[in-house]
Amino acid sequence: MENDSVIGDCVLRAASFRVHSERIENEEFPSSQPIYLARALSNTSQALVEYLVNTRYLPYYNPTLARGEIRAIDSIVKWLFELLRYSDGAMTYKVPWSLVGPLQSFSARLLPDTVLILRPKWRYNYAVLMSNIVATIKSMVETVLSPTKLDECFGELHHNLHMISFPYLEMQSVFLHAALAHEIGHLIAEQFIIADKSNLPIPLKDKIVSDVNKDTSILPLYKTREITNRLSECALYRKRALEELGSDLVAVDMLGPAAMFALYGIIGIRKLDDIPSAQNNRYPPRRQRIRLMLKELKDYLPGLVNWSALEELTPDNSNYILTTYKKHIEKMEKIASSTSDIAALKTDTIVDIAYQWVEDSIENLSKYMQGHCAGKSELSLAVKGGKSELSLAAKHDDKQLIGTAFWLKICDLANSRLNLILPPNTLDDTETPPKPASFEAIMNAGWLFLLSKVPQLPEDKDIASVREFVDKHQQAERLTLRAFELSDIQLKYNKKYLVR
Repeated sequence: MENDSVIGDCVLRAASFRVHSERIENEEFPSSQPIYLARALSNTSQALVEYLVNTRYLPYYNPTLARGEIRAIDSIVKWLFELLRYSDGAMTYKVPWSLVGPLQSFSARLLPDTVLILRPKWRYNYAVLMSNIVATIKSMVETVLSPTKLDECFGELHHNLHMISFPYLEMQSVFLHAALAHEIGHLIAEQFIIADKSNLPIPLKDKIVSDVNKDTSILPLYKTREITNRLSECALYRKRALEELGSDLVAVDMLGPAAMFALYGIIGIRKLDDIPSAQNNRYPPRRQRIRLMLKELKDYLPGLVNWSALEELTPDNSNYILTTYKKHIEKMEKIASSTSDIAALKTDTIVDIAYQWVEDSIENLSKYMQGHCAGKSELSLAVKGGKSELSLAAKHDDKQLIGTAFWLKICDLANSRLNLILPPNTLDDTETPPKPASFEAIMNAGWLFLLSKVPQLPEDKDIASVREFVDKHQQAERLTLRAFELSDIQLKYNKKYLVR
């Protein structure tokens, strides 16, 4: 009787699940995957319940043995319902919907076989769900449901699906959403970490062993265990550093200055030299992250910090943009020039050893990320085009000009579009068909305009000044979000009707 009661409860839960799923499926979404996910979750719960009902009538059914399986499946149905929150959060009115399509296209360049669902988090954090949610669900139910039944349940849902989140408070803060490139980068950094076979250098390992052996507070019986624990802790610090720093490198390689400005915008006035600990999820010091991103920008896209070239190339009507941009890069350089974070890392022996190990891996990490991103972003394309660029190339090493063509484009988008209260979706509306601006061009143009033309704080303490400050920010955000929408529409139109 107890089994029948639990199975009955499961049947009722699956029916309620279906009601919630159908409600979500009838909502408006900027992409189809959240709908497919809701449907797959409901289908799976229904299939599990049908399995429970059907097994009761098998000749070898044993109520005592079945009790554990029934409770396990009941727990899985409840867990599946929790996952419905991903679809619920992805509704059009809960996300910056015009960003969804372009972000997916941007991500597909890096991870061609991966689909993202963008959703908000109440906690102030950008994040990515590292596990493939489809594989996770299948692993939970594959002992009960056949592959054929699973395929039927999952329908059109993509087989490699990840959740990517932004803080709900910043839904319209499109410029901060450049940080989503960092979250996508986590999926690539994970590939590097899996492939990485480097071991802790012997001198560093010997330092840990020596410290433990010298520590008289540790009983001899426990010294081996303590050495193992410290080595594991050291490896964990290194792994977390490579995850975050590798993701920062991807963000810079794909989005350039916008990624760095977004990081600084999110960091705000928080301490730059907090060392990794269990309390801060073992994040690298923020100063180190800024230093590495700045170095990557200079190494990978040197044209964007080649001031003599930029001054010669930038049109007179955009000099105000270059002046402000240079000022903000110099601010990053001032932060990076301090070594207070390095000194802070040395205050903890295990952290210090881990980060010496990290330092040995940075060059390989950077090469890996650059190799993965090469040719997949408009920023990294070599200089081509107008006479001014080509004549300048004769006076400079070509490599030093990588990024300058992109600079000219984003300056033009910021000055001749946003500055005239137009969305920066194209440089020329009269062109047939209009050539849409790329994801990275729109994001960087938005940042250039924000930094050079939009006040960073109210100019006066009166209410009118505060309102004007808010209005200008919101206008820049709206125009940039609209540019993502228009560019995405034009790209899809060109692809469908104009490419033969």
